[in-house]
Amino acid sequence: MAVVGAVALTGCAGRSGDRDETVLSTWYEQTDDAVAALGPPPDPVAARTWALAWWAADRAIAGKEDGPFVDAAVARAVHDVLLALVPERQEALDDALEDGADEAGAGAGREAAAEVLALRSNDGLDSRSAEGLVTVPASAPGVWRPTPPELRGPRQVGLRDATPFLLRSADQLRPGPPPRPGSPLYRRDLAEVRELGRDEDSSRTPEQTAVALFWGGSELAVQVRLVREAMQAAQLSTADGARLLSAFHRITADAEIAVFDAKYTYFSWRPVTALQVDGDGDPSTPRIRDWDPLIATPGHPEYPSAHTVYAAAAAAVLAHFLGPAPARPLVVDDATSEGTRRTYTTWQQAVEENEDARVWAGIHFRTSDEIGSELGRRVAEYDLEQL
Repeated sequence: MAVVGAVALTGCAGRSGDRDETVLSTWYEQTDDAVAALGPPPDPVAARTWALAWWAADRAIAGKEDGPFVDAAVARAVHDVLLALVPERQEALDDALEDGADEAGAGAGREAAAEVLALRSNDGLDSRSAEGLVTVPASAPGVWRPTPPELRGPRQVGLRDATPFLLRSADQLRPGPPPRPGSPLYRRDLAEVRELGRDEDSSRTPEQTAVALFWGGSELAVQVRLVREAMQAAQLSTADGARLLSAFHRITADAEIAVFDAKYTYFSWRPVTALQVDGDGDPSTPRIRDWDPLIATPGHPEYPSAHTVYAAAAAAVLAHFLGPAPARPLVVDDATSEGTRRTYTTWQQAVEENEDARVWAGIHFRTSDEIGSELGRRVAEYDLEQL
């Protein structure tokens, strides 16, 4: 296991003169703000901004440890990538740069940013490429079809064709097919989501509802907060933080590319379709016309779960860099700012919560969540060996 050193935060303040602001924290927040300025693109598209900015920073420091060179290199690399991707943020980005920064470090940052932007200029992770076109198979038991309430065509089809960062190809680690309708495993999964995932008249507990809603939106948005807390708990240096973030966002992006390859290979239907449509010929799974999930069903096939793929890959990266558990319990706010908080004492807790949450939200089958977690771990294990 490669565990980074837990040393005191270093870095210089920006022009604001606030000496509590480190280079690592300043540019972490600048990246978060830049992603927010992009609007609500799919998580893999938003993650591209994180990945390119911090990969450039990692390349710029080239194995060096903290000091003026690293401060300047990280700041300029992240600045230049964000400026290229979110030019409307120029004033804020320029203001965050340190006056009198080390010239050699700044030069390394500029060079690394230009290299990374060139390498990923046509990677298929832009918003337009991510949508794409696909022919939806004919309706049949187990086959995906547009879901209520919008009944829109399939979303994020193009992600299966995006260029991975470290994987050889999107289908390299593709899992096997989902359980067949009518099989014992399918019946088990359907019974669980039917009972616990319904919006009303469910046997779900208040705690289960809170977990489902906490993880109900962007996985990236929650993980960004979790990683920030984890780095602060570990008191990471700027250099170690850049290396962790470079790996984290490239690997989780690869995990999501891999899961969309699988989704559009198997075209598996969602629980809302399975429960509202009596189309599998199984008398033990009758139609429930008024069954609706707790949260709106995403507009793409069910298998495997993208949230659990991301969560498991994220946990594996954090364990690799920070050890088997965080340095202290991590308190993470709800990404929607609704006041909900969750506390984590191990990386695996977030993975297990995701597996439960997607069932309790009524949008995934248990097996899909479990296979998603397995795929995320496999992607992380492979990618970490390539670093």
